[in-house]
Amino acid sequence: MRKKVLAMYISTYMAKYEPHLEVVKIEGKYAICRLKSK
Repeated sequence: MRKKVLAMYISTYMAKYEPHLEVVKIEGKYAICRLKSK
């Protein structure tokens, strides 16, 4: 999968299942996330 597609997939997945987290950046197989500030 291309990086852009993967990034899109991850961000939609996160929005659906982990709405309190936000994706900072994607490195290889790992997505670096942080808690959203309220």
